[in-house]
Amino acid sequence: TELEDGPEKDAVLLEIAWCKYQDREMEESIRILDDLEPADDIYYSYHNLKGRVLAALGKNKEAVPELRVWLSMILETVDDGSEESQKRLRRKGTAYLMLGFCLSKIEEYDEAVEMLKRAEEEITDLSEKYGAMNTLAETYLSMEEYERAVDKCDQIIAGESGYYPAYVNRQKAYFEMQKSQGVVDDYYRAVEIYPGYYMPYLLAAKVFFFCRQYEDAKGVLARAAENEVEFSDEMKLFQVKILRNLAQSEQEREEPMRILQELKKSVNPEETDLEDTSEIEYETALLYWDNGQLDTALKHLGTAIRQNPSRGQYFMVKGDLLRQKDQYKEALSAYQTAKEDYEGTAVYYYGVGCCHEGLEDSETALSYFMKAAEQDAGYRDVNEKISDIYMERYKTGYDPEDFSRAMIYIKHEVENWENCYILVHRGLMYMEVMQLEKAIEDFEKALTYQPDDWAAYNNMGYCYKHKGDYKKSIEMYEKSLEALRQRNDKRVLPYSNMADCYEILGEYERAVDCYEKDLEWYPDRISFYQEIGDMYYYMGDYQKAIKSYETAGSKWQNKEYLIKIGDAQFAQGKLLRAKGNYKKAIQTADPRGDAYYRYNDYAERLITQYFDYKGAIAILQKANQGLLKGDWNASRNAHGTNERFQARAYYLSGNLKEAAAHAKKALELYLADAHSEEAYLEYPVSRPLHLSRVGECYLYMGQTEKAYELFGQMGSGYRCEHCRFGECYEKYRNLGLYYLGLGGKYKRDALEHYEKALSISMHDLELKEMVKKLRKETGK
Repeated sequence: TELEDGPEKDAVLLEIAWCKYQDREMEESIRILDDLEPADDIYYSYHNLKGRVLAALGKNKEAVPELRVWLSMILETVDDGSEESQKRLRRKGTAYLMLGFCLSKIEEYDEAVEMLKRAEEEITDLSEKYGAMNTLAETYLSMEEYERAVDKCDQIIAGESGYYPAYVNRQKAYFEMQKSQGVVDDYYRAVEIYPGYYMPYLLAAKVFFFCRQYEDAKGVLARAAENEVEFSDEMKLFQVKILRNLAQSEQEREEPMRILQELKKSVNPEETDLEDTSEIEYETALLYWDNGQLDTALKHLGTAIRQNPSRGQYFMVKGDLLRQKDQYKEALSAYQTAKEDYEGTAVYYYGVGCCHEGLEDSETALSYFMKAAEQDAGYRDVNEKISDIYMERYKTGYDPEDFSRAMIYIKHEVENWENCYILVHRGLMYMEVMQLEKAIEDFEKALTYQPDDWAAYNNMGYCYKHKGDYKKSIEMYEKSLEALRQRNDKRVLPYSNMADCYEILGEYERAVDCYEKDLEWYPDRISFYQEIGDMYYYMGDYQKAIKSYETAGSKWQNKEYLIKIGDAQFAQGKLLRAKGNYKKAIQTADPRGDAYYRYNDYAERLITQYFDYKGAIAILQKANQGLLKGDWNASRNAHGTNERFQARAYYLSGNLKEAAAHAKKALELYLADAHSEEAYLEYPVSRPLHLSRVGECYLYMGQTEKAYELFGQMGSGYRCEHCRFGECYEKYRNLGLYYLGLGGKYKRDALEHYEKALSISMHDLELKEMVKKLRKETGK
């Protein structure tokens, strides 16, 4: 029988609504409730149920007023001993809990906390009490009060060690507090209780990932797979990140690439737990980057940027990719877009600094690298970058303060990242200042990290060569070569450096063997043919020397080989043929290439072998005319050498005024980039050369005593870095020049010094011709 409208029918409908609620048919329950206008006798039950149903439907804002009515009715209930009053009062804790829960969901956190604390006090059932405490912990998480969340979870676990939600929530709090160990510990505890929920695995994997413990992160996700956990989209994305960082080859990147492709197809933007779905394209870009496919990487990164143009990180990576393609201006534009998010970070300053370094703007690069180091003193290789810039300054300006600054920063780099590479790098810096013992110490320490490092052995060979221990030097080069053989690798330096030792020892055939072995590895290295030609020249086999020079010339645009052929012909006594090749060298050389240098070469030979000072001056002046017009190219040092040769030609021909004028120009050119003359003279790897240049200039400028002093210093300390003689012969050659300038009665002194120079450099044509000339003039 259908009931008539009225209180009785409403009571029945309310009971039906309760049944629907208990059967989890929330929509049907709320439909019934919305049609009711409760009378006083069902008013309490109506608001009780409606608040519960709305909360169950996630309509928390609508639930709150219903739950307030329900709670207020409970609080107004007088305990009269009746069953109804007792029943209502027992619901007080539950009402606080439900109202607190809904308030928390609508971000009314302060009142939510108050309600939940009261719920915890009122509820006597342990299971429900822990539920209230857990909801309070979740509210603290939402409020970002992570310490309070941890404390509340600790209280729950102290009472019930197997309460799973407390571990999950405490793990979340630890994650936000960046307490990695706590996250990992709670991961292990949580999965022991219940292994089927994804969140504990995800947070643990994230922690291991952020700590760069990629194998551990991979192990966590493998355990999740074993436990048949359904991977969320975020878990899949982190699986990709982990596998990408572990991958060592393109083949190993196929699996993360496959996961990304599947994720791209399956992701639902409305339901995914990914905060930003553009990360799928971003990770794809990173995988292609790792594969060296930069253009494809940029394409996917461009898609990620279109999907989310607000991610500064994407523009930073775009800058890195463009920088790797040497597109520095475009990279700077990308970094500029990311500036708002990244300015003030080491990564930003480092990237911008690298661009300016690539654009050869070292001063601007240095300013950015310094800013990067201020933000993070151990960031990547920033200290090495700073050190290298100061070192390059030192190599051009010779200021010892720049070397000191370079050493400060390379020391920081060693402290942060001591390994084989950086120790070898610092050893090379010590080599630059001829602090050979310190260099050897670094190379030996480098070998404790990587016992088969070819470069460490090779560089020790260089050090022992300059210390005059040629046997030890050759031993080091042999070890360097053995290290290369074990790795099935090849490098230019060990054989050619070993050849230098054999050349110094006068074992020219062995030197040829070294160069020929280098040619087996590098058949297109033309300079080796020229080196072989030099060895045959020293052995007196001029035809073989000429053949090697011709081979070099057939593969080279540079005309130096013609100068070399001319030297061999001159040594054979074929002076006219020699001059013909010298002339051919200057006639065929490229003005934009090596012409200026060949003119210097020819002029030097006119001065030293033909004693044709007038002809040399004409050649040198022609080269300078081309340079001054801008038609020819030459370095400042080459220009300085031209002026020095002119000064020498005028000096030897007796025109001291012109000699002084050109010597002054030469000195200005040599010192143009130098911090000071003293710094230039004390530059260790070129000290004898610099003393020679400056000393010659002072000699021709009439400051003979200063020249004599500088020439005398050339024999102290180590020889120049590329010297292939056991002693500095140029010291004695220069002293010979000095005595020539003192007049005829000092010719025997000049001859004595030229003979000494010739005893060291036995094949030098300048020395041979001057000795011959002076012997004739002195009657010796």
